[in-house]
Amino acid sequence: MKKRFLLIPVLAAVMLSTSCSKDDNNVDTKEVNNQTEVKKTNSITITAKKKSSISKVALGDKNIVENKYEEVFSQGDVLSLFLPEATKPFTTLTLSEGAGSTSATFIDGEMPADANGQTITARILPSATLSDGLQGCGSLADAVSTYASLKGTFTYDNAQSTFSVTLDDEVSYFVIETNIEDVDINGNNAESRVFAFNTNQTISSTALGLSEQELVAGGRVYVKNKYSLTLSGSYAAEIGPDDDVFGAYLYTIEYDDDDTWGDIVNKYDWIYTQDVFDFSTIYFVYSTEKGDIQTQLKHKNATDEYKRVSTSTKVADLVSDGYSFEEWEQKY
Repeated sequence: MKKRFLLIPVLAAVMLSTSCSKDDNNVDTKEVNNQTEVKKTNSITITAKKKSSISKVALGDKNIVENKYEEVFSQGDVLSLFLPEATKPFTTLTLSEGAGSTSATFIDGEMPADANGQTITARILPSATLSDGLQGCGSLADAVSTYASLKGTFTYDNAQSTFSVTLDDEVSYFVIETNIEDVDINGNNAESRVFAFNTNQTISSTALGLSEQELVAGGRVYVKNKYSLTLSGSYAAEIGPDDDVFGAYLYTIEYDDDDTWGDIVNKYDWIYTQDVFDFSTIYFVYSTEKGDIQTQLKHKNATDEYKRVSTSTKVADLVSDGYSFEEWEQKY
């Protein structure tokens, strides 16, 4: 009987030892499994370029591209990367070099290895969000630094560590260049002269001579030039053998950067040309109580020896304070 009871503790000990051994194996397995679930990431560097096709567009009858603005990178710019359909970035890269230029290098990004072959969206997000419509700004530089929203895509290859992407601005800008004080936009007085927008706009303005002008959002700078030129002074003209007329004149015209004096002649019925030898002389007409008198347009910087202004000359090409009127006489 004693021999039989001696076996029980031994068997219990053996069973306990076996049980502990199985628990230890589960922990090890879980730890191994946990390790395999950690996603591998690769460090990447991105060279980004800002697209230089942000064009200055003249608004009006001609609607031609005049020149281009360039957007440059700034110190502190952050490049955010998004997986397809994602609304939050999975990594960000910081600018390491290229501030002040149109090409820059961004570093310290971590890319999931399982993103291989996917199209990645790269963005530099704006510091402020645009609402619908036109957002007034103090200057074009302020508008770009505040509201520019840059976006581009590239395909990820986990065999590479360096990638390139071209960024387009999703925002457009409307710039008014004028010395006219009261400018209306869509029936309201415009306090700003620069606007940012990220949805297509339709602009009308009596002061600027715009009617239902379409502005397209994304990577454009629209510029409307409209200036007012006032010519004033005094006159003395002989309108008859014994009849002189004296007084003061005041002419105001509006022009843009492309308007020639020939264009101005066609816009105002009190400006006309008259051929003098081989030169079309520009005349202004002024009405007085004794009849209409006329005068020739002159300019101190005109190339003609008599300082006459050619109809092919752009109004903006001659200094405004150099215009004058000479040889007041009765209009026949």
